Amino acid sequence: LKLAIRDRVSELNEGINTLRRIRSQIEATEERAKAGGGNEELAAAAKALKEELKAIEGSLMLVEADKPRPGPSQVKEKFAALAGMIDESDDAPTVAAHGVFTLLSEQTEEQLARLHHIVTEDAVGFNNLVKRIEVPAITV
Repeated sequence: LKLAIRDRVSELNEGINTLRRIRSQIEATEERAKAGGGNEELAAAAKALKEELKAIEGSLMLVEADKPRPGPSQVKEKFAALAGMIDESDDAPTVAAHGVFTLLSEQTEEQLARLHHIVTEDAVGFNNLVKRIEVPAITV
């Protein structure tokens, strides 16, 4: 179970890294578009994409870890807690621990599927919009 947790957290981290790379590229494109005179349609599309990415990231992990807030932990923190509980025991993981792993895995898969949809559908549409309105590749 500990190896399965490690593998699932690795997938989760890869998803978060992908999400952050996409967001930084969207922001860079927005800046280039603003320097080139701006575009309302691009601004709206970028805002919608960034909001969706923020929602996914917020479901996967605590976004502002340096500012803890009361309330439920997110999936990444729950995996860490589960791994810690397994480490503390000298016995094999319980059925309940396996059940928690399954539940957290399903939550992770749901969010990674949303991210995959953004990568394969929404980002492609955003790229087509950027090409259509001819956002400059380099601005000075």
